[in-house]
Amino acid sequence: MAAALTAAGTAVPKTGPAWGAAGTDPADQAIRQAQDALVEQAHKGAIGLAGLAVRAARATLASDTRALSAAESSASAAGAALAAAQSKLASDRAALGAAAAVLADDRAKVAADRAGMGVIAVALYTGETTSLQPSTLHALETDQQAVIEAGEVESVASVLGHALRSDLAAAARQERRWDRLSSAVAADRSAETRAARDAASSSARAALEEADVSSDQQRLAAADGRLAAAEAALHADLAAVSGPPVGGMSILGGSALSPAQLAGWYRAQGYADLTPTPISQLAAWYVQDGQEEGVRGDVAFAQAVLETGGFSSPDSVELSNFAGIGHCDSCSAGWAFPSPEAGVLGQVQLLRIWAGAGDPPGGPAPALPAITPQAQGEAGCCNTWESLTGVWATDPYYGSEILGIYQQILGWALGRG
Repeated sequence: MAAALTAAGTAVPKTGPAWGAAGTDPADQAIRQAQDALVEQAHKGAIGLAGLAVRAARATLASDTRALSAAESSASAAGAALAAAQSKLASDRAALGAAAAVLADDRAKVAADRAGMGVIAVALYTGETTSLQPSTLHALETDQQAVIEAGEVESVASVLGHALRSDLAAAARQERRWDRLSSAVAADRSAETRAARDAASSSARAALEEADVSSDQQRLAAADGRLAAAEAALHADLAAVSGPPVGGMSILGGSALSPAQLAGWYRAQGYADLTPTPISQLAAWYVQDGQEEGVRGDVAFAQAVLETGGFSSPDSVELSNFAGIGHCDSCSAGWAFPSPEAGVLGQVQLLRIWAGAGDPPGGPAPALPAITPQAQGEAGCCNTWESLTGVWATDPYYGSEILGIYQQILGWALGRG
């Protein structure tokens, strides 16, 4: 497998000695940081929107909670006012009842007084009563009788008239008091009606506010769920691009770069893609096949750029061989793949085999019969890109050169985020 980068496009400089397996090389750490930053950048929009939704839902919930508290306070005050109005109405009704009883008693007294005066008047007029004095006055002489009777009539009439006037005044006062209490009861009834309406209205408002708060809580829960899902997706992607903890940059793992970013960087370098397939399609196959095979498809794309001089070598153009597979230093050509899509898949499958991963369940068939763990003596030899040096290619800087190109792509993508 050749490691030469031809002159088609920008040459990629060598990056120095192969990185150590411990994964503590500063360049290794820079790539890891760039990968994480790129993944976070890709999720930033979704997490930001979810965060905004959560904050908006919390603000709405707080506002509606305050409105609910105010509505409950209003409902409580309206209930208290209704209770006070009902209590006053009951009190005034009791007072009205007592006044009615007193008024009836006074009216009875007036009626009795009037009846008594009537009886006396009739008795005096008919002569049935000849003396109203006590028995001690009956010894008066006959010539004094008329004067005495007249004086007694006037005295009795005066007494009864005074009593009648007093009872009439008392009855009039009680009637006025009864009228005032009747008006107070009518006003109390109106106040009770208003207080009942206010209590019903406040209770209805409180019910609506409570429904709003419940709805806001549901929206907040949903927004929290979306935010948690977005953060979980971020953590999952970060874990995927980290790959297994093998030291160095693992061959296995997820892609931090999208097909659009791979193709955008490629075009920005001025490379001339001579393959029959557009670079955007090749990039999409690398990411898709990498995902299916559990291999970092974006780094495999960088390996292909290194191996083919930017997809312009004879192997890539004529044989759809994008990784120098089978092209030894003394060989005139590498293995031929039936199509560009098969060439990408074959490269990714071979990387998986060499990294020691088993066949993915339900994965595609081998691109070529020779690309199986049983047919590859190097199966399991190399679990990092650095460890491909001297095995996949004899170039002493092979792994570092792949990662150097990959770091360039990461930097380009981050610069356009």
